[in-house]
Amino acid sequence: LIVDLSLLELLSDDEMVTLAAFVEKRGGGLLLTGVTDTLPESALRFLPFRQDNLAVGAMPPGKFTLKPGPPLAPRKAPGDSRIVLDGLLMAPVEGLALRLPPEALKPGATAVVLSADEQVAVVATQTYGAGKIALVNLPDAWQWPMASDDGQEYYAAFWGRLISWAASATRDRLVIKPAGTRLDLGSECDISVDLLNGEFSPENGANLE
Repeated sequence: LIVDLSLLELLSDDEMVTLAAFVEKRGGGLLLTGVTDTLPESALRFLPFRQDNLAVGAMPPGKFTLKPGPPLAPRKAPGDSRIVLDGLLMAPVEGLALRLPPEALKPGATAVVLSADEQVAVVATQTYGAGKIALVNLPDAWQWPMASDDGQEYYAAFWGRLISWAASATRDRLVIKPAGTRLDLGSECDISVDLLNGEFSPENGANLE
């Protein structure tokens, strides 16, 4: 799910609770984009940053620095043909962003992309309950496909990896697994069943037939 930060203030309290539960209980992925200097109090609990002195300004020019590892800079095995984004992504021309220093992130959040001067968190990720949240502090990434011949490839890899990472935590409502660690072919075995209700909370009183 991709949501513009500026639209959060349009959500009712009940809608905000539903959005948070989608990530926390269902294991949904949430990508937050856009730029705003005002956010509703009800959104602060799941945002990866603190709102103290939130401001909007120009993105520092130059190439971004990517933190090694998922979601954007996975370690490559021999023969892996995936594009290496580190050193390729540039700050968009005259782009605006939240003036969000890495130290403004919450303790559980990680800045996986930093501005050229490392003073602005460009992409920050965190787990929230069973799900994942990423702040994409880069509203002008649409400029990449027009900036170079390879820009479309970088753009597709950037968003494709973020979306794949965010979607990877989705929970199943019914999980059946062996109760033990050893299985003998052709023999009966005990199983355990984890069942979640419509709100993705444990359904402790269910009857299975």
